Amino acid sequence: VAKGVSPEVWRTIARLAIPGVVGEQASRRVYPAGSVGASLVGFVGSDGRPLAGVERAWGSTLAGADGSLTYERSPDGRQIATGLTSEVEPRPGRTIRLTIDRDLQWKVQAAVAAQVAATKAEWGSAVVLDPRTGEVLALATVPTFDANDPGAAPADDRGNRALLDVFEPGSTSKVITIAAALQERAVTP
Repeated sequence: VAKGVSPEVWRTIARLAIPGVVGEQASRRVYPAGSVGASLVGFVGSDGRPLAGVERAWGSTLAGADGSLTYERSPDGRQIATGLTSEVEPRPGRTIRLTIDRDLQWKVQAAVAAQVAATKAEWGSAVVLDPRTGEVLALATVPTFDANDPGAAPADDRGNRALLDVFEPGSTSKVITIAAALQERAVTP
């Protein structure tokens, strides 16, 4: 009849005791930061399967594995106390810790969004690294989406262009070459 109703709504419906109407508990993934880092974190589908980002790349690590219990049962369906039993313990998922700084991610996304709007660009990306460690501190792509409602955004806006799109830096790579040559004292200013 309806999916995703709140517990309050279900309690109201359950009190009506309508024959054939039963509740089925379901979980829902919530992304508290909404659009902040959404293209990096990714999202899951309504069935809980990871569909994008870290959710998809590390889905099997995050999810763990189901356990199982197999036993002999009598014709009436009860477990036979002395029958054969086999049990596999469930394995909990593991934690993934990113080096992303949420506040910096928000600030970089806002700055990229402002530049995209100011220049009327189709999209923009920025990557912020810690030069000492190489850790990724922010990885922003605009336009983005709300990870709590990814279907509301066009498919092209749900990926992370900084990771997925090929980009030819052209003359901007010359700056890197000159900087390296200056640093190594191979040339002078």
